[in-house]
Amino acid sequence: MTGKDEISRAEAARLLGVSAGVVKRCPIPFRQYRNRGKAIYCRDDVLAFKEKSTTTGTAA
Repeated sequence: MTGKDEISRAEAARLLGVSAGVVKRCPIPFRQYRNRGKAIYCRDDVLAFKEKSTTTGTAA
């Protein structure tokens, strides 16, 4: 259900700068991103990318 490379909604919400309640997993083939070790969360048009190799990532 969840992988080690995935991040929680709270984590994604922090990256997106929004509430965790509005953050949900994108309807994107997660299998491909999982191969890259990334978890994708979205809010409308916003995407949050978290790499297992990267501990911090500030994108604005």
